[in-house]
Amino acid sequence: PPFPIVARWAQEERTNWIERGPVPQVLVLWSIQQNDIVAIDGWLRSLAASYEKSGLEIVSIASPNDDDALDAYLEAHPFPGSVAVDHREGPGIGDTNELYSTIKFNLPRVLLLDIDGKVVWEGDPGFSSTEPWKMGVESY
Repeated sequence: PPFPIVARWAQEERTNWIERGPVPQVLVLWSIQQNDIVAIDGWLRSLAASYEKSGLEIVSIASPNDDDALDAYLEAHPFPGSVAVDHREGPGIGDTNELYSTIKFNLPRVLLLDIDGKVVWEGDPGFSSTEPWKMGVESY
């Protein structure tokens, strides 16, 4: 998959998929508005802790609409791993969101990359605003 095109990194800057070596990686496309409705921050923290020994790396790309509020939001809603703001020039949903068709698939959008860098699963985490994720509850 293409590496995200970002405006800036809020934490743990990355440059490509291979720099961390042969490890599984999760790419998450999200927004503050979406996370306030379908919270994924706790799920991502739990996922990171559960798969820490496997070397799991998480790369989260926030909506370009969230640039000004992201740093303060992360203090109250910590996300594990690398977090960036999607790049956007002019109108639109952002370059990375365009690459991954979030208009069609919605947020949050999750992709699991195997150790060879290929996508082995993509979709949403499997919970919603009406059935939020809780510790110990399985996701997709």
